[in-house]
Formats: sequence, structure tokens, C-alpha cells
Amino acid sequence: MERIFQLIMEGRSIGHLVQTADLEELNHYLPNNFKKYSKTLNLYPPINLEENLKLLISSLDKSGCVVDEALYDLLGLCLRQGATGTAGFGYRHHRLGCGCWVVTSETRCNELRDGTTGLMTWTAASVLAPHLNTAIHVTNARVLEVGCGVGMLGLAAMRRCGVASYTFTDCSQLVLSNLSGNIQLNDVNRSLLSCEEHSRSPTPEVEVLHFDWTDSQARSTAQSGEYDVIIGADVVFDPMLASHLAEFIQEYLSTHNQTRAYIACAIRNPDTFDSFVKKLKSCDDLGTEISDISPEPTKTVKLCFVSHLNRIS
Repeated sequence: MERIFQLIMEGRSIGHLVQTADLEELNHYLPNNFKKYSKTLNLYPPINLEENLKLLISSLDKSGCVVDEALYDLLGLCLRQGATGTAGFGYRHHRLGCGCWVVTSETRCNELRDGTTGLMTWTAASVLAPHLNTAIHVTNARVLEVGCGVGMLGLAAMRRCGVASYTFTDCSQLVLSNLSGNIQLNDVNRSLLSCEEHSRSPTPEVEVLHFDWTDSQARSTAQSGEYDVIIGADVVFDPMLASHLAEFIQEYLSTHNQTRAYIACAIRNPDTFDSFVKKLKSCDDLGTEISDISPEPTKTVKLCFVSHLNRIS
């Protein structure tokens, strides 16, 4: 039941799960949760909410269940509101596991849009977020994110981890514009989206910067920034981009030997990932460790941890 609710909030299709679910239990569980989060649902209805509700109501009706009125009410709201946000965009709600949520405005289509892949949350960011402050320690850290996209990972770190500062970077101005809106959305609705504990936590210093790591001059300029952690998710998908990213990590950690880098990669092309790791390991001053953080057998996600060999643990 929880998995279906989470997928609805994330704007994912639930068709494959509804077919095997206990519909009577679902008819009780989902309305209770929709009521609990009614304010955020009214303000930021998830992508595919109308389609998911129609499928759910149809399945319940065919099974003989008396459909809960709350499901009809929410569907009616969707129909009255129609398309929300910027054309082609919608909302996804990401649950952080601590009673907090992050909401992002994203493209509705899971593909390249307007020349960039940075307008949607990709697999590695969703997988990496629960590891913040477990496998990845960022409390009180100055964090630089490369290829931040819609900002889900950074917003999660800011919400639950007590980072000192967070610098979002991307090479697309369109992505950065959308990201700025997401930062404002989550800041304005901080008390609504947070559990009581995190709604009282201080807001870290936030910076949004254009950064193209394929540009040697831009990489050189980035050296002047002081960061404790470099983080990235699903930024290793193109061989040329991956090679330049490895160069940036090598250059930065070679002159900032207390900085740690964490790059999460959903493995789509093993050769690209392998060449990225090989490039990282070519620097004698750095140590690179690879761990498997895959959430399930069908989704392979690897985490690269890079640090200077002289770093004080």
C-alpha cells in the first residue's frame, strides 16, 4: 500500500501494481493518506494524478468495492484545475523517510527536453537521497553539487541533513531557472512539507551557479570555491562529459585534500562507467572506492567515493 501511495506522489504510473493489490485495503489506505496531505496535493498535484485516480476508481468499481468519496473529490479537483504549472511541466513529491517531503517541478515526459536532460529527477538521485548522512556524511558540510538538475538531491540534503551551505551547479540556464523555482517552492512551504523537527532547523546558505565542467577555465575558476563535499547523481552518461568530470574531481581534490567526492551512477552503459572509474584511478594521490547501492536487482546503481590519500579521516 505504501509503495503505491509513494508512486502516486512521485507522479509515476501505478497500473502494474493495482492489478495485484488488495483493492479493499487500498480503498481505505489511500484516502486516509490523501486527506493527510491534502494541502500539498491541492497546491501541487503530482504528475499523472488524474490518470492514476481514474485507473484506481475503475478497478475498485469493477471489483465491487464502494469507492471512498475522497477519491472522487480528489479526481474532481484534478479535473477542475486542469493542467497546472508551466506547459509540459508538473510536480513530483519525494518522501525523504523522516516525515519530510521535497516537491519538484519537472517535465512530464521522461526524455530530453529543450536540449537538456536536467528537467527531471533521474534514478540515481532518488536512490542516493536515503544514503545522505549514512553512507554520505554531509552534516555541517559545505557541499557542491555538479549537474544538479531539478535539485531533488540538494533539497533533500538541505531539508534533513543540516548542511552548512549548498551550491547547486548546472551547465544549462534553463535548468538553473527551473531549479531556482524549486528552491523557492520548498522554502516557502517549509513548514508544510517538513516534520516538526526539521521545520525548525536553520536554512543553510544556498548558491546557484552556472558551471560547465568541460570548460577548463570554468574548472579552474571552481578551484577557488571551498567545499567539504562534492556530490553528483546520474552525471556519468556521456563518455566525454564523464572524462571531464573525472578531471575536475582530480584537480579539485589534488589541491583540497580534505574534500570528499561522491558520484552516484545508474549503470546504463557499463563501458562509460568503467572509463570514468579508470580515469579517477589514474591519479596516484587519490583513492577511489566503488559500492553498490542498487535498490533492486533490475536497477544497478553504483556509488563512487573519491578522496585524497592524505585526507584526515
